[in-house]
Amino acid sequence: MESVSDQTPAEMAETAALVVGLAGLLDAGAVASETAIRLADSGEVVGEIDADEAFSFSSMRPEVIDSEGVIAEPRWPRIGFRRVALPRAELLILTGAEPSLQWRKLSERIVDTAVGSGSVRAVVVGATAAWVSHTQPPPIQVRTTDPSFIVDSTVVSEIEAASFSDVIEAGLRQRGVPTVAFTAQLPFYVEGVYWPGVATLLRVLSGHLRTWLPRAGVEEAAARMLARLDRAVKIHPEMVELVERLENKAEPYGQPAGDEDINQLLADLGETTNPFR
Repeated sequence: MESVSDQTPAEMAETAALVVGLAGLLDAGAVASETAIRLADSGEVVGEIDADEAFSFSSMRPEVIDSEGVIAEPRWPRIGFRRVALPRAELLILTGAEPSLQWRKLSERIVDTAVGSGSVRAVVVGATAAWVSHTQPPPIQVRTTDPSFIVDSTVVSEIEAASFSDVIEAGLRQRGVPTVAFTAQLPFYVEGVYWPGVATLLRVLSGHLRTWLPRAGVEEAAARMLARLDRAVKIHPEMVELVERLENKAEPYGQPAGDEDINQLLADLGETTNPFR
């Protein structure tokens, strides 16, 4: 398939908004990438970046399936555009994995493609692990070029180490494209795809874009996951206390969390594996 650099503006349908959701630094619980996948599921592939340009395969290895001693064709990491037409909105969605190579060159190419396709605004989705509870909707951090996008239930985020999505966002802003980034804060003690976060981001995007977005199966998966987490919490007194502190927004509520927090929690629970997967 031709790369994005080979696409011309005429070959890319005019679109109202670019949506960026990549697996990588800002994809805790696979929430950002899964949100983009759900949006792009019915879309048409309109451009891909050559994997050899974008990825170091020693750090992001292809996947192979070993079935009955036979190795299948490798599945290479991908990053590319899908176009989706929805009621009252047409989206150009960038999905796949955060590149490990040539960030400056590739981000400029993506920005050129978005501007050339007629995108009049851009939305970046992300997710981070934080000291928040699964019993409450994930807090959404907002960063935007337009303060009117900020609503009462959000806080303005601060950036430390940049993700590839951040670099794209900065490039779009320099080209005069209005941007907004929604980052969901997820309970640090949960592993695997955090479906409540995906459901929340889809609802936020639906409101922001003022259009219906496909959520088939997501709300149901979120409800099942929350019920399972509630059952797991009840059998661990230490976890009940932690959840109550988080519900009451006691310190360090809302602060970033990492592997050391998981390890300390498991030590407190006397566990060797995370019971909240």
